[in-house]
Amino acid sequence: MTLGCDDCKHQIDGRFRMAGLPCPCECGGQIKAFVSPTSDAPGAWVTGGDVRRVMNALGVRGPDRSRWGHRNHYAPGERDAESMRRLVDAGLMRRDARDGVAHVYRAMPLAGELLGFGPTLMRRAFGGGS
Repeated sequence: MTLGCDDCKHQIDGRFRMAGLPCPCECGGQIKAFVSPTSDAPGAWVTGGDVRRVMNALGVRGPDRSRWGHRNHYAPGERDAESMRRLVDAGLMRRDARDGVAHVYRAMPLAGELLGFGPTLMRRAFGGGS
C-alpha cells in the first residue's frame, strides 16, 4: 500500500487511516491510499470516504471491537458507484449477488488486514482462518 496525494502525487509515509487528510505540501489535494490485492494487479487509489464504506460493511464503529466483524455487507446507493468501483479494483470489496440482491458488496480479507483486524476478528468477519 502506498499513501499519496491525488493532485500532486506527493508520496506520504504513514498509515492507512491518514487517507482523507489534506496533502502536507498544501497543493489542495487529499491523501489517498493506493491499494492492490497483489503485486501484479492494477489496484486503485482509495479515499477516506472509501475506507468509511469498508468500515461500515464490517460493522466497525467506535472503540468496542467486540461488535466489529459481526456483519460483512454494504448496500450502496447510486452516489456510491465510483467508490465501490475503486474498492473492487483495490481488492477490498467484491460484488455479491448470492442473496439475490445484485447491489450488495462484501469486504475481502485484505480490508480486514488494512483495518488492523487480528486473527479473531478475521475469523469472525471472513470465516475460517485468515
